[in-house]
Amino acid sequence: MCTVASKSMPAASSHRFSWIAALGALAMFAFAHQASAENKTVKFDAWSCQPGTVTITFTMPGNNPVPHDIVIPHAMTAEEKAAFIVADLKFWDPAGTYEASGSRVSMLKDARMTVEASSGTTQEAKDILSCAAPGNAVCTFTGQFNPFDVNQQPAIFTAGIVTDVGELTARVSAQELNFQTDGPIICQALFQRLAPRAPQYGAQINYAGDRLEVYFDPAYTVTQGGVIFGTTSPSPGCSGGVELSPLGGETCGEGAQLNAVCKNGGATVIGKLKNATPGAAVTFTLDDGQPVDKTVNDRGKAKAKYTGQPLGRHTVRVCDLSASC
Repeated sequence: MCTVASKSMPAASSHRFSWIAALGALAMFAFAHQASAENKTVKFDAWSCQPGTVTITFTMPGNNPVPHDIVIPHAMTAEEKAAFIVADLKFWDPAGTYEASGSRVSMLKDARMTVEASSGTTQEAKDILSCAAPGNAVCTFTGQFNPFDVNQQPAIFTAGIVTDVGELTARVSAQELNFQTDGPIICQALFQRLAPRAPQYGAQINYAGDRLEVYFDPAYTVTQGGVIFGTTSPSPGCSGGVELSPLGGETCGEGAQLNAVCKNGGATVIGKLKNATPGAAVTFTLDDGQPVDKTVNDRGKAKAKYTGQPLGRHTVRVCDLSASC
């Protein structure tokens, strides 16, 4: 189970998707009853916030994301927000298991899921999304951000990781960025602060334009692993996401490698697997969807090709491997 938690913050500071409640509840019910997968607790630790919309999104491999918007009607402390989020999730998904403890929201979910939390327009300075023994994770800053908070002070942008070693957090202000606050510039500045120290925490961080991709060493995330994210800017676009388990918990064989190739600006994507176990049945996915089943040939290779894709960056996954281009 993964948990989201909130923390109190100074008074001067105030951190993607939505369906109707009935449809969302039915989708969640379907997730809960898919066959025999292990469940995990997801933790969401949340900071206090201003009025706005928080979005929690659940994605199963091969399925479309199931997002849920939670409208925060007024400024709240971290503890109040956690309780409010749980009450809303329980109404939306009556079959689900959600609990609030202080500033933390705990959610019991199918371990095959990816869970994403977006702070929307609530100006949450620091949220944490984590679970035990996660797969990969991501921290995203999408779009152009207002460089000032509600008090007309330079906005702060936060990213980081949490593992069994502890928390590694970096912050950068709009002023340090010369008020150039589009996503890739924010991510690059945060990457420069985080990447050199991440290996000490059992992680590697990859700069991927408007997001930071985090890859964990499982030896360092036995009890917890996840991402820290937030901004005091009132603009939407800041989020964190965690794979609850390494994809499918499956391996393609010792020494297997995956490479992703993007052509024509990302319109065509090719995933190439090599050094895999001959004869193994594997499933490629693109951006956590579009599953393609393949059989590894006698040379240990398999390939999946996707055409007609949106321009931009893409991620190919197979077994417990992922590669972006």
